Amino acid sequence: MAELALHLLGARVALGAAGAAIALPGIGWSLIGSVLAAPHRRIGRGQLAAALWPDQDNDAARRCLATALWRLKQRFGRLNALLRIGKETIALADDDGIWVDAIAFERGVEAVLDDPGKLDDAAARDALKQALGHYRGDFLEFSAIDAIVIERERLRALYLDAALELARACKRHGDWRTACELGRTICTVEPLREDAQRLLMEAMVACGNRAQAVQHYRGFERLLADELDVRPMRETRDLAAAIARVATPPPPEQPAPAETLDRRTLLLARQQLAESLSLLDQALSR
Repeated sequence: MAELALHLLGARVALGAAGAAIALPGIGWSLIGSVLAAPHRRIGRGQLAAALWPDQDNDAARRCLATALWRLKQRFGRLNALLRIGKETIALADDDGIWVDAIAFERGVEAVLDDPGKLDDAAARDALKQALGHYRGDFLEFSAIDAIVIERERLRALYLDAALELARACKRHGDWRTACELGRTICTVEPLREDAQRLLMEAMVACGNRAQAVQHYRGFERLLADELDVRPMRETRDLAAAIARVATPPPPEQPAPAETLDRRTLLLARQQLAESLSLLDQALSR
């Protein structure tokens, strides 16, 4: 078990070696998040101080940073297991005793996204499912620090792309139930993503919910009209039309009217009647 586990995706949780929660102040989370969001997870002290205390001058911000680092050390005890603190830079420590959900998520996802063909292997699909499970919400969603906001959007996009690739792989291998679950998740996070909407509609049909797929499309159509004043893409409309045609079967064939048979009978009767009338006329004229 890791000496320290940090959860920054969704709920913010820091856990010690025994699994006990470690309470961190908001600035502590912002500090750790800023280091994680930096290129190569390394940032200059001056840059970090300016990002965390933008209203302070350089010297005051650096003092605030020093105080925050001291407080983190009091909470963690062994801060150098988490951060490598130099005179001018601060970096995330490469320590096996530290586990960070955002890092575990990214590594697990990128290992597969580099070659989506790997997902034709069931073990790779299971590994990606496990990696996606680390993403329980946005990266430090409370923070408005620019670098953290950018990292939040990057990780969300990575999650959506990976979930869609997994859903497509599940579709190829007939695992429609998982494809449907993933499609719902993607469309909840990013409802305007049409490729995911189409996959979800296909999965609903494959799971026996054709009418639900039609209803879902109509809701998506209204969403686009309300939010963007546009129609769905032609590919999406064509798919919806094909689903709707089967969902609404044509009315049963009506039996042919009996009029044809009755008319033939009546014509024959009229001919016989005409012959009878002709014979009657001849008899009367004698």
